[in-house]
Amino acid sequence: MAQDAGYSTETVIVTALLVIMGIAVIGIIVGKVTAKASGIDLG
Repeated sequence: MAQDAGYSTETVIVTALLVIMGIAVIGIIVGKVTAKASGIDLG
């Protein structure tokens, strides 16, 4: 039983880290796209 609990905890931690990294990557992309868009001169 202890192995099952450890595996579940490890899985939760790895999944949480992947989610956090995904959110960080999306934030970086959104920031770059926003900066690029604000640099476009429509005048």
